[in-house]
Amino acid sequence: MADLTPAEVIHAAVAKLRAIEPAPARAVVDSRGDANIFIGDAPIVGCPDCDGGPEIETPELAETIVALLNARERLAAWLASWDGVEVRLSGPMSEDCRHALAIARAINGGAA
Repeated sequence: MADLTPAEVIHAAVAKLRAIEPAPARAVVDSRGDANIFIGDAPIVGCPDCDGGPEIETPELAETIVALLNARERLAAWLASWDGVEVRLSGPMSEDCRHALAIARAINGGAA
């Protein structure tokens, strides 16, 4: 993603967020305290019907992941609000724009 413009980086992050199934995310904590995370009915972390599936052993982490997943459309809308705004790495950039670009880079798997 190093060759993309800031606008392209933000656009790619919006597309990634909006490609996730729009159903709400939720965590289900089992009797051992391990969490399985679902988007709609589809497990994305953990497997409630099998032993030894990957689970999150910290319920607080599971809650944070679910909160971030449930905020994905609001985050995508905020990043999309930068569409049409000229952003240049070589010029002055507002703090809000720097944050938007850093978050978009993180979503795209790049360095913030």
